[in-house]
Amino acid sequence: MSNTFQPGSASRRQAVKQLPGRVPLRIKLITAVLVLVTIALVVISVASINLFRDYQLNRASQQAITLFDQQVGQINNGGGVKPNMPIYAGSFLIVMRPAGLTLGASPGNSIPNVPTSASWLAANSDKLVNVRAVYGTDKWKVITQQVSYQPLGPFSPSEQATLIVGVDLGDINGTIGQLAYIDLIVGLIVVAALAMAGVAIVRTSLRPLKDIEVTAAAIAAGDLSRRVPESDPRTEVGRLGRALNMMLAVVLGVPADRGQRPPRGGLRSGCGSSSRTPATNCAPR
Repeated sequence: MSNTFQPGSASRRQAVKQLPGRVPLRIKLITAVLVLVTIALVVISVASINLFRDYQLNRASQQAITLFDQQVGQINNGGGVKPNMPIYAGSFLIVMRPAGLTLGASPGNSIPNVPTSASWLAANSDKLVNVRAVYGTDKWKVITQQVSYQPLGPFSPSEQATLIVGVDLGDINGTIGQLAYIDLIVGLIVVAALAMAGVAIVRTSLRPLKDIEVTAAAIAAGDLSRRVPESDPRTEVGRLGRALNMMLAVVLGVPADRGQRPPRGGLRSGCGSSSRTPATNCAPR
């Protein structure tokens, strides 16, 4: 198979290669700063949200285990939560479910969908596991254990039930979502403020270059009396302006600013009197 030359694609590649040279310096500087700041904000936000989420989940898990241990101790002593009488404590749920029954829930209420199979309960006894809610998209972290209770008093026959202690992760995820939204708003405000500050700083910093550009254009147009405004010589722009003024002094054969002397021997006759004189005839004697 022979390779065919595609002039359209080659011209597009050439245009892409030339694109950085066509972008003004101020836009490059501002864009670079904003990109770096945006990356830093994203990294900080993602890291802080993940740390906060891990902290909240670990804290909720420890509280669920503490509530579970308390209920197991109370049930063994004849107390604790009663069957089908759930206790809600904020995002936490404590309930004793009789064997073979499911937790009743109505749409709008978040209840963990804990399986009733004996094999699942035996495999996950005393373990924190994630389950879905009966309704909605929330998730729960629950810990279960099969217990015995006496429904009619201390002398009645014992029956089996499942103790369920869980925490609604939907509340934690909602809090994390609000935190992410706040981070997004604050990040946008910071980027916008830095963009405005960067535009002002870059424009001020590059103003001497604009002055040099205007002066160079005037000299090219024939106004040989113009000189580049000199700035602080400790800066790049200041050194550039000074060098340009010294170059003009050498070419025109006149004393440069700030006490600069013309080159030894001066210039050849007619070098500074006419702009039509070739530059090769303006060398020092």
